[in-house]
Amino acid sequence: MGRETLASVLVSLNLLAFAFHTASRWAVLAWRKAVIARGATYRFFEHPRTVTAYVVFGSWDHLLRSIEAAAVRPH
Repeated sequence: MGRETLASVLVSLNLLAFAFHTASRWAVLAWRKAVIARGATYRFFEHPRTVTAYVVFGSWDHLLRSIEAAAVRPH
């Protein structure tokens, strides 16, 4: 009984670790696209600070995709 419980816990932790790894990978890719689209990192932080003062975003992903899309459009 104890070994089965331990095996179940270890499988659950392994799956949880994989899920966190996958989610963090997606976040890093979105972050890199947004930074590349807007230029230098020090300038990049000016945009979220300004935009979030006027617009409420549902998630970080939505904010980063909006910044990336704005860089593609002509000003």
